[in-house]
Amino acid sequence: MMGTKMAGLDPRRKILRSLIEKEALVGLLNDTKWREILESIVPRHPKVRVKLLTEDEASEWTGLSKVPPSYIEPVSVGPVLCMEIEWIELRFASEADLVEVVRCLRRLGVNCLSDAGVISIRAYQRSLTS
Repeated sequence: MMGTKMAGLDPRRKILRSLIEKEALVGLLNDTKWREILESIVPRHPKVRVKLLTEDEASEWTGLSKVPPSYIEPVSVGPVLCMEIEWIELRFASEADLVEVVRCLRRLGVNCLSDAGVISIRAYQRSLTS
């Protein structure tokens, strides 16, 4: 059954779906939610740091570019599928931008933490049944 469900996916998505299943991760953000998040943050030119599911270490702080739906492009990382992001941290030049983004994220129903001028968003959590 899993093979049928994954048959229409591109190769990268298949790899990520297998990894997510193997690691017993539950996605907290879908492509639509990522699009809404990116629409609220990209115009404010944040610095970002991302931890990808496929990497052991998080990226360095870098800029963010707007890319096609379902993708995000931290400048130092290159374009990646949003579903590959385990977590993302955001830093803004102004406190006003930070406060407005936190408000926007909460309005969108995105669970985030804000501490010491950095917003953290987790895209996955471990399944309680694993």
